[in-house]
Amino acid sequence: MEALSERLTDGETLRLAEHIGASASSMESLLNALLDLSRLDAGAVQSRPECFPLRQVMDRLEQQFSHMASAKGLRLRMHAGNAWLFTDPVLLERILANLISNALRYTDTGGVLVGVRRVQDNWLRLEVRDTGKGIPEAFQTHVFEEYFQLSNPERHRDKGLGLGLAIVARLARLLGSQVHVQSQLDKGSCFHLRFSRCHPRTQEEQAHSPARGIAMPLEHALVAFIDDDTAILEAMVQVFDQWGVALAAGEDGEQVRQELIELGRRPDVILSDYRLKNGRTGIEAIASLQAAFGPLPAALITGDTAPDTIQALHLSGLPVLHKPLKPAKLRAFLSHLLAQSATPPSV
Repeated sequence: MEALSERLTDGETLRLAEHIGASASSMESLLNALLDLSRLDAGAVQSRPECFPLRQVMDRLEQQFSHMASAKGLRLRMHAGNAWLFTDPVLLERILANLISNALRYTDTGGVLVGVRRVQDNWLRLEVRDTGKGIPEAFQTHVFEEYFQLSNPERHRDKGLGLGLAIVARLARLLGSQVHVQSQLDKGSCFHLRFSRCHPRTQEEQAHSPARGIAMPLEHALVAFIDDDTAILEAMVQVFDQWGVALAAGEDGEQVRQELIELGRRPDVILSDYRLKNGRTGIEAIASLQAAFGPLPAALITGDTAPDTIQALHLSGLPVLHKPLKPAKLRAFLSHLLAQSATPPSV
């Protein structure tokens, strides 16, 4: 869609493309939410707890949501203090992002406050407070159920999908916590969770931490891409051509291997759709290319949400991208893979 929009000049055709893009974006949001639920239910999401300053997460969230708050004339305040938490920072950020997004969506005046308070010696309580419409007491136990929405009988996509709080509840359980809500009609709501405190690392400990590598420029990379759908292959060729990134593409691992041999070059990263023709999988295709060219960063692509597929993807140990793919997301993901492969090992 991005490649098509850049080529359109007619106003009516461009508006039609924008409507199609908006519909695709809504479907992507729904699919991503369903995939998140499937991965959580299949046990494919793992928690990687560490000790980190809460301010790092809060700063990123403030940058992410400040424009949304300003557009509605709301105040967004973030108070992290000097708190350090021991939990998974990525999953915690996802929890807070969902809670903040919900709070801003259902608040018309006032604002949203994200803060932390100490509970006993070793625990901290994170709170997301809003001055919104509030939740009737009879429904407060249902807001964490899938597809439950109070103020969206028309099921408008711009009012959410009814999956955000269900994901929050599952993520909280994964982190060994539980999300609670307190609310009063026309006065607002407060969602809160509890996490373990920890102490910041000393300068000596930080000095012995492995240094991060410098990301390899994507423009100098060669990407091996495998998908048995010719339409997708053609679209990827156009996208990578616009980026100026070299691409070796084919319907199976052997076809791509032959193309790489003709190019006389080892790929820098491998991307493969999970389900390929003749019952083959992307896991096998990636393994064949790694056997031919050595250890390489690789990832799988899928739109399959079946529990057995989610489990197979998890067991493969490979990173996974979920369809539909946005070019910007794909490019960022590839840059991340290449940066990881360029990171020097710790000693």
